[in-house]
Amino acid sequence: MAGNCALFGVRKMKPKKSILYIYPKPTERFSGGITTIGDALTLHGHQFSEGGFVVEWFNSQVIEASDKTKGKVTASNIANSIVLLFSLLIRGRGYSVFHWNTSCGLGALKDLIIMFFLKKWFGKKVHIIAHIHFACFDDFAFQNGYLNWLLVKFLRYGPDGIAVLSKGFRQELSSKANVEKKCIEFIPNFHSIQRKATASFQKRSIDFCFVGSLDQRKGLDLFLKAASEVEGECNIGIVGSFPSSQVEAKYMALAERVQKRHQLSFYGYLEASRVEAIMSNAKCLVLPSRAEGLPLVILEAFASGCLVIAADVGGISEVMLNKQKKFLIPSNDYSSLASCMRSVKGMPVMEFSDISMQNIELSKSYSVESHIESLMNMWKRALRIDSH
Repeated sequence: MAGNCALFGVRKMKPKKSILYIYPKPTERFSGGITTIGDALTLHGHQFSEGGFVVEWFNSQVIEASDKTKGKVTASNIANSIVLLFSLLIRGRGYSVFHWNTSCGLGALKDLIIMFFLKKWFGKKVHIIAHIHFACFDDFAFQNGYLNWLLVKFLRYGPDGIAVLSKGFRQELSSKANVEKKCIEFIPNFHSIQRKATASFQKRSIDFCFVGSLDQRKGLDLFLKAASEVEGECNIGIVGSFPSSQVEAKYMALAERVQKRHQLSFYGYLEASRVEAIMSNAKCLVLPSRAEGLPLVILEAFASGCLVIAADVGGISEVMLNKQKKFLIPSNDYSSLASCMRSVKGMPVMEFSDISMQNIELSKSYSVESHIESLMNMWKRALRIDSH
């Protein structure tokens, strides 16, 4: 990586501004923040054009789901990766930058290996940027020592530069993967909420909402256990879909305990506009995840005027500022979650309004416009284009 860092120097030269933006488009099997970010950016092509860049989009979603902790590598995964490599060898001609969005574990290893071979093929004609959508090295990497060694090697020698969504993860890549800090740029996620938050505390009819995949990683079990211990009736809304009928049966057994004390609604999967409407009608978003990057749903909740209770994982602590800090809880701790939920339930109207307004103001720092500007600045430095 040390040899590749020269690309971040700035000197005037003839602009070459053709970008191939690579990300996994959502499917029935896979969706999440990384897919949402990519899809949202496709709607802002005019802003890239105004900045002097021609951006085209490429779908990298060709690898099957695998358990990253066990390091499963199947023949189908290998075949799909080879197809992706040759597709990019053909499609990639003429582009100045490959901006590759990747996640963690086996998917990230596959992406980084392909970046390595693309770099060998195209040489200095293309600058390759790995944009990692995770914010904790231990969650990004493998538990398997050999696979983790491979991941670090290809991380250092595949891409020319790295974009991360957490300042803490930038530090971890430097200390644990020996990647030079000057090769790593901090580009946080963004939200796309346009509706102005107006509902007051009294008019918000949902006390607590949960938005995300209904599984263990997102901490739905912790939320349901904590809710069952909160005194007094609450209106609770849960948005998202279960990965399987077996998982659904497991969580519905926990939900029965909650329903004895509270009003509990499962909304299932909803379009973004309906999720936005629910959050604008909620007092508090609860996100007790066991692993995260920088969750879009927190930024969306802030923009909607919600309070947020969240686990201290990934990059979450970097956005839980001011009075929100007291609602940052230890990971995997439903007792602390229940305590915070009680605090929100008994919170005076003026205190809620104060935190709500702070969150709305904070959300303005995470706009799509600022994200696009950060991307273009990184591309300019990669291409040694003087911004002035």
